[in-house]
Amino acid sequence: QGFCEGTGSVRCQLGTLTVNQRTTVALVGAVSASAQGQLSNTAAVTNTLPDMNTADNTATTQTAIQVRTNLALADNGTPATANPAGTLTYRFTVTNNGPSNATDVSVSGVLPAETTFVSASNCTLEVGNLVNCAIGPLTSRATEQITITVAVKSTATGSLTYNLSTSGNELDPDTGNNILIFETSITTPVSSTHYLFLPLILKPPMTSLSVWNDNTGGDVTFTVLGTGVSCTVGNNQTEFCGKFSPGTYSVQAITPCGTATVIKTYAAGPQTTQISCTGRSLHETKVY
Repeated sequence: QGFCEGTGSVRCQLGTLTVNQRTTVALVGAVSASAQGQLSNTAAVTNTLPDMNTADNTATTQTAIQVRTNLALADNGTPATANPAGTLTYRFTVTNNGPSNATDVSVSGVLPAETTFVSASNCTLEVGNLVNCAIGPLTSRATEQITITVAVKSTATGSLTYNLSTSGNELDPDTGNNILIFETSITTPVSSTHYLFLPLILKPPMTSLSVWNDNTGGDVTFTVLGTGVSCTVGNNQTEFCGKFSPGTYSVQAITPCGTATVIKTYAAGPQTTQISCTGRSLHETKVY
């Protein structure tokens, strides 16, 4: 009934009310984002006629302000991969999307078992590998950036999962953005093959000498003088005597039928010298 006008102070003209007549006035107002505590509203009624009881001409209502915030966590460039025995830095942002200011804001989460705590901004390591970041007050629309650095164990494989959550003292109707999950893959090192290249050393050609004791009646001792090559060969045996550079050498044969020293020329490769006796005298040594 009637009409109302005004903003901060509203005046409603209700007209005439008969005895025992009742009318209702509804006022709708928008609560400011910074409102805290309680809202108090007082209404007073007056009329042009005498009022025998003015004590009930005013009424006051108190409305408690339910402060609300909207805290949110967002990734701020954390690497998607990490190496065993390397380091990993988690970077994230805490935002208060309002409408009210937040107090005692904190972020916490238990580190992955494959990591150990190294350092963090505004954060401390607590019992059970729990990292707690005490941010404190965060005004509406304000943000706070946090970094947490961990060491990845050398035995880590697969992926690392790190769950973080944020909270404050005020009511937060939207808790879906209060949790941030980091999924970091562990890069498996690829083993590398190292090749070692050694210089090629070409060995000079050598003479491989064998001595044939052609039935001299006993052992033959054969020596290539000046080379250090010498051997003893049993009767009717052929033995390898040694290796030396090709060339012309003085050779000595000591046999049951005599001793002789002669000049022999040896080419490269396998060579055989025959020692034999003729008429029980040392026959000239032969080279094959």
